[in-house]
Amino acid sequence: MKIENYPMKTFPNCLRSLLFDFDDTLVPELIPEEQTLKELHKNICNKHINSTNFSNKVLFVANKFWNESKYFPYTNNIGFTPFEGLWSPFYDVETTGTKGLNSWLTYYRKSVWSETLNIFHIPGDWKELSELFCSIRKNKIKPYRGVNKLLAYCKTKYSIGLITNGSSALQNYKISASGLKKYFDTIVIGDEVGNGKPSRVPFQKALEDLNSSPKQAIMIGNSLTHDIVGANNIGIYSVLVKTSETNIVDTYPDNIIESVTDVLTVLKQKTRGKNETSRSKIDT
Repeated sequence: MKIENYPMKTFPNCLRSLLFDFDDTLVPELIPEEQTLKELHKNICNKHINSTNFSNKVLFVANKFWNESKYFPYTNNIGFTPFEGLWSPFYDVETTGTKGLNSWLTYYRKSVWSETLNIFHIPGDWKELSELFCSIRKNKIKPYRGVNKLLAYCKTKYSIGLITNGSSALQNYKISASGLKKYFDTIVIGDEVGNGKPSRVPFQKALEDLNSSPKQAIMIGNSLTHDIVGANNIGIYSVLVKTSETNIVDTYPDNIIESVTDVLTVLKQKTRGKNETSRSKIDT
């Protein structure tokens, strides 16, 4: 995807809504993935199998089967990743886009774990390995430090929306397990609207639900290609949560922070002396 060098936007004069990304913005995603594979390696591999090699091979095999699937155009569009496919809950109700996906996910997990066992000559059953993997990963859903306090404060002053890519079955599970669901006035998942970020669709849906316009909202997220480009496309003031994976080669975001909790500093600095719309006004 080509990333444009967007002109900087001014902070909303009348801020009503805060839009947050979920994975690696409010709740760690990449680090728990790495930890899960390391813990899985420790549980099933002997000391002669290198941990990094094991993790890399699992991801390689997963990507191979995932990218070859007939569902790949859809999963890629909504931001449902190969790693997530290894532990996502199944869909309660299948839609047009996900019809047959539950069955394929079972095939996918069987293929990935069976090939992994074969590559490393590890005895065992793929189902037991899959269940162990899911159990380990599900125990690693925890918000970043200070996120609860941040959202609790913001909820007293603004309406709050969550815009997240991925499978509705998995994202809803993670959001509930994180304990953060209570803070959001709307939750928009790429799967549920048929398009993930940076498409305009999830942003438009969130703004509509919050009765806000692009000039009355800000977007906070860690992904340049999903959160920042998507916000810029629709005219929303964008705040990038910079991570070690961020590679900024041009000025895309309107603001950059080191941690999501730094949003408080941005809000206090930018809204000082401005007309900040209270929740009581929003809800009337």
